[in-house]
Amino acid sequence: MACARRARPPARANLIAPGRTTALASALDNLLANACQHAATGSTVRVAVDPRGDAVRLTVANRGPALSDAARLRVWDRFYSTRAADGGSGLGLAIVRSVALAHGGGCGVTCADGVTAFWFEIRR
Repeated sequence: MACARRARPPARANLIAPGRTTALASALDNLLANACQHAATGSTVRVAVDPRGDAVRLTVANRGPALSDAARLRVWDRFYSTRAADGGSGLGLAIVRSVALAHGGGCGVTCADGVTAFWFEIRR
């Protein structure tokens, strides 16, 4: 992974949601790894945590090539990978989805203006 890791403290640090720490850390790690693998060289990977009604949404966004419509439909499936030729297992985003669902939440992806953003939500 070719991402430099620099962190800035979040503007809102008062968002609390119950959950399995190890599972949530794994979900975040998988989103970060995915973003770093697909980010344009020299670009920044952004992480945001925001309240969404009775949930908390964590979003990881990067500049880089957009996913095709077909890939967006399958990207959460186990063993589906846009990087199979480069050794991608297709498990990272499936893990994110599984963790989100286990915490009463969901997940999604958007691609707009050269930015791809993956997110997952968990209930507070």
